[in-house]
Amino acid sequence: MAGQSTQGAERIEGWLSAALAAALDVPAHSIDRNSSFHALGVDSVTSVEIAGDLEAWLGRDVPLTAFFTYPSISRLAAALAAPPRSGRRSTQRRASTGDAGIKIGVAGIACRVPGAADPQAFWRLLLAAGVVPPEAHASSRGSRDATLPGPELPPGRFLDRVDEFDPEFFGIAPAEAPAIDPQHRLLLEVAWEALEDAGIAPNDLAGSSTGVYVGISSSDYAVDA
Repeated sequence: MAGQSTQGAERIEGWLSAALAAALDVPAHSIDRNSSFHALGVDSVTSVEIAGDLEAWLGRDVPLTAFFTYPSISRLAAALAAPPRSGRRSTQRRASTGDAGIKIGVAGIACRVPGAADPQAFWRLLLAAGVVPPEAHASSRGSRDATLPGPELPPGRFLDRVDEFDPEFFGIAPAEAPAIDPQHRLLLEVAWEALEDAGIAPNDLAGSSTGVYVGISSSDYAVDA
């Protein structure tokens, strides 16, 4: 949490209480400063909005992970009131309008599909399309109740090592990571791999005329309650 702040913990607690009360549409006196943000009904969207307002009020950076790392008003206020570490405030620059006729080139590529952890493996998978290995047939055995009528279900295809996400590498609090949809975790990993493939340092993109575009379909991931 780099930057300078002269606000004490009590004032920050008061600001957070008022901000949460307004966001949740409840009286400020009903906000328990020692209750977790989750218990108060604060979702990820609300925490991002409040973090932005808090950053402007303090005049210093407030990481989006702060609400997960310090999950209550009192704990977050104490952390923000502590002497800041050295650093500089991040800035945003307005990108200039480029030539509408500029051509687009693919500098880096990455993917993660069942049976292929990278583009090279995916290409080999495409070349072998139509050839179903025996183990694929075997994997479908037991995928349905043999006593039920109807054809056997097709073999399943699954991603490997989906449990090896490194949250701290992406600046995500370990306590938050289990609540993230695995597809979102994969998106972060693949985006980073695409930059590595292009030989681009992600930090060099800060403040540049760079856009991030994500194409996503409906979520196929769900957990039964």
